[in-house]
Amino acid sequence: GRAAARARAARPRLAVVAASVERLLVDGCDFLDLATPPRWLIERVLQDGQVVSLTAPTNSGQTAVLLAMMMSVIGGVDFGPHPVRRKGRVLVLCGEDPDGFRLRMLATMAHMQVSREQIAGNLRVLPRAMALTEALPELQRECQTWGDVALVVVDTSVAFFSGEDENNNQQAYAHAQDLRALRELPGKPSVVVDCHPADGA
Repeated sequence: GRAAARARAARPRLAVVAASVERLLVDGCDFLDLATPPRWLIERVLQDGQVVSLTAPTNSGQTAVLLAMMMSVIGGVDFGPHPVRRKGRVLVLCGEDPDGFRLRMLATMAHMQVSREQIAGNLRVLPRAMALTEALPELQRECQTWGDVALVVVDTSVAFFSGEDENNNQQAYAHAQDLRALRELPGKPSVVVDCHPADGA
């Protein structure tokens, strides 16, 4: 009897709970007032500090696009018709095929007339697949020493997946959170992730 009475007395009334919680709803105009214009890393292609997916079937040319994007940011030159707004360092996570990526990178450098001297100090590479959850602390530590990063390229998403089943919603969500964490590296970089659709999509 007494224990049950004490338990009932200890339960806060709904009105008390509601009064102690911050308002959930905001006025529509207040919501709109929080809008800020986009800042571009590459004009009208890639927003500064955002995470985007470049998704296409295997062998569709995503790596070629990513390499041209990287060289444009490192060199501060236009990406096709799109101006680069922030020249800077690039971090590459190429875990799917480092050897193939290396050869394509050499070809892209030759085509875009980017020298090794321009690359030196402005490009760092993680050339193996691993769980991104494990890599993040070391990436943060090494980039603190290296300096601000403008762009992170992940080639490919699955090579750095930390779970066991890409079709598991909870594991996919955790992986998305890990990818978003790359924005917190020094310089608040933009992040482009090379993704392949599921078979039959």
